[in-house]
Amino acid sequence: MNSREKKNWVPIGTVLILVFPFIVLLIVLLTLKINIFDNTEFWYGYMAYFGSVVLAGVALYQSEKSTILSLKFDKMNANQNYSFAQLVFPANVYANQHKDTMISYANKDDEKDHPIVIIEEQSNNEIVMNKEYVFDLTFKDHSKAVIKKFCLDVQQATCIQDPSKKGLMWSDGSKDKIQVGFKSTPFGESAFPQWTSDNEFKIRIIIYAPQNGLFFSMMECEERCCLVLPVKLISVCGIVTEMKYRCWIEKDESDFVVCRIDSRLINVREEAEHNAD
Repeated sequence: MNSREKKNWVPIGTVLILVFPFIVLLIVLLTLKINIFDNTEFWYGYMAYFGSVVLAGVALYQSEKSTILSLKFDKMNANQNYSFAQLVFPANVYANQHKDTMISYANKDDEKDHPIVIIEEQSNNEIVMNKEYVFDLTFKDHSKAVIKKFCLDVQQATCIQDPSKKGLMWSDGSKDKIQVGFKSTPFGESAFPQWTSDNEFKIRIIIYAPQNGLFFSMMECEERCCLVLPVKLISVCGIVTEMKYRCWIEKDESDFVVCRIDSRLINVREEAEHNAD
């Protein structure tokens, strides 16, 4: 039963308690033929009873109302402790060529506390050889509370590219954007920020892509692509801030350049809702 339902039951319960003596006396009158309603002492006693019940009902009602207001204020104060981090430059991208399909993480001992998220391209093709794309991202912290964890929503992450003669094109000549999704690896979807100053931290995102896949083709062609990263920032106060980060990447000869970045705040909610997802 929630607080609102409890508050509605207070006046109903009070009325039932006040009426209960009359119900008993009515039963006595109908069964035993004894009329107590004419007894003056009964009415004196009932007046005291009435006053006590009404005072108790009012006190209970005010207590419930006070509890509801207190919970509202607690929620308002908690929501002010949101986390907000802006993606800023420098944002660097580089690639490592692999000779196999293995996905590995070098620092096994620090695996639980690493500032790294490792994902891979969602592909139905048989993977022969992977290429590792490393995104070293810098974030400016504007939070009301300290950020505890950086959680990437891998299922919603995507890379988008416009059809172009410099890059990829649909076989039917469609102008629809080309998209590729990602999936998780055994290393998880969350990371702990690596703080470089009081208001700045770094996160490394590593994407493994097969050389016969879409993401590899997007990154290696001349047309720029946009990496979209939906992220949940969890503060030490248990508030979840949903962000969406975007990085536009283009290839300059053998190097990759992040030419544009964008940060958007989507929603702020409690960690309990996050855990229920």
